[in-house]
Amino acid sequence: MPKILIIDDSQVWKTFLRQYLEKNNDVETATDGLDGINKFFTFLPDVVIVDYVMPKINGIHFTRFIRSYSAFKNVGIILLTGAKETVTKFWAKKSGANLFLSKSLDKETILSKIDEFLKNNNFSCDWSKEMYKIHLQPFGELVDILDETLKQTTLLSEFTNLFNYTYDEITVFKKLHNLFSEIFVFSNLYFAIFTIQRIRLYSFNNNKKTNPNNLLKLIKHKNTSLSKHKISIVNFNGKRTLSNNIFLQPINFFDEEIGYMIFEDMENKKIVSTLNFLLEPISKLFNKMNENYIIQNELSYDELTKALTFPYFRSKLLQSIKVAQKNNLHMEIILVEFTNPKEFIIKNGADKFEKEIIEISKTLNTIFPDMVGRIKYNKFACISFSKETLQINSENVKITTITWNKEPLAELISKLF
Repeated sequence: MPKILIIDDSQVWKTFLRQYLEKNNDVETATDGLDGINKFFTFLPDVVIVDYVMPKINGIHFTRFIRSYSAFKNVGIILLTGAKETVTKFWAKKSGANLFLSKSLDKETILSKIDEFLKNNNFSCDWSKEMYKIHLQPFGELVDILDETLKQTTLLSEFTNLFNYTYDEITVFKKLHNLFSEIFVFSNLYFAIFTIQRIRLYSFNNNKKTNPNNLLKLIKHKNTSLSKHKISIVNFNGKRTLSNNIFLQPINFFDEEIGYMIFEDMENKKIVSTLNFLLEPISKLFNKMNENYIIQNELSYDELTKALTFPYFRSKLLQSIKVAQKNNLHMEIILVEFTNPKEFIIKNGADKFEKEIIEISKTLNTIFPDMVGRIKYNKFACISFSKETLQINSENVKITTITWNKEPLAELISKLF
């Protein structure tokens, strides 16, 4: 049963919404923004309906605070505004709310729009049990929220500065290690960052150095698609076995793992909460370092499939857009995705997966010479100036065609993922 939290200082609106929604949902209510935040962390709702103007914390501040945790990105949020209340386009866009509803609408329309919102979207709260334990202590005052927000803003500023060094990843990882050392207590920190074909491992030790094979075994067990990757090891020459007290944080970019941060002997359990709102900037940081690594090492083609690596494919796509614009050509991107790759590897092995990927790439490279990019480890993108009907005889392959509608590169790239 979906869980819905209603936050409004008006008893009339709370009662009206609750009586309607509790027929098919588990409903909780809160009286103001601060109470709403505390109820949110204890109730962990899938959907929130929050008033805009409330005591202590308004609806936009509530929404932005909740959205600062990446685990809450799939929570549905409806923001209610009064008849005389307006929200600028900027705040409407930046608030993180999924839907704005004016209380000036007739109540049947409001309920109909809420029903449509609940029916057509798959909202959920993704918070883990470990994170739940951290916020059993409620926020007592508004100053607690401001203090938490200030900490987040300060940390995000530190991460923004790291983008100035992405051309030198060992410097970035040293600075990350130093930053985390000021926040948490741990013995050692390891970074694993990987492209489609290569793993780079970095070790920062406060005590005896670790045998890198221990770490490789750990991450390859965690991600079976890494079993065939080439390995580059930095600052590893120890013989010690990893401690049993390991906290491993995956780093994902567009739902694909591109790295891990592994903390050894972590003492401060607040790391889960702190890292949660930092995961998005960390993932962007890792992705930028991956792109710089590919360009610096002139890895224009994927070593396994001979398809273009993503930075080079992106350049090819930009050139193609210019050609299509100049000559008024039809252009489309054909996406070829190997579905459920992890399950396939577990069942059939990494060697079998590689053979399948190689066969797919051979077909694509023949049809679209020098116009194929391997944009994820299980996904290709092909540029075509004609309407192609591509067929690949495999039950594991999904083919999608995206027609270029004269949108700029960034918008087109976003559709590929």
